[in-house]
Amino acid sequence: MEFNRHGEYTIEVQGNSLFMDVCGPFNEEIISDYNLELGRAIDCMIGENWLQLIIMRGEAPLLSPQGEEILIQSLHKRRKNGLSKCAVVMDFEEGKSMVRYQFKKCNDTCNITSAFFNDVQSANEWLGKD
Repeated sequence: MEFNRHGEYTIEVQGNSLFMDVCGPFNEEIISDYNLELGRAIDCMIGENWLQLIIMRGEAPLLSPQGEEILIQSLHKRRKNGLSKCAVVMDFEEGKSMVRYQFKKCNDTCNITSAFFNDVQSANEWLGKD
């Protein structure tokens, strides 16, 4: 049985940066589409030293243990393809500390420098994209 998609996302390659704007909650149908589109975007970044900006909106995207493993696999691919820094903007309050903990742990596991922000301007400054 197929369900309606829940959640929204935008993935864009902008120069040497990968930009993602995600709004949850998400269900399996949208995560499947997201992973396919993200894979295509990552493939465009091969061989370059690139940056990543993620904006998270809506409900906190808490990860199950399986979700953490899927994220780690994706981050390993990104690192292998040249990802050097990841800035995450969290535009929600409830669950923020847990999401920060999970995403930092996954980024650290993959040796990706990451930082978390409340606004896009601060994230871009940290990435060096004033």
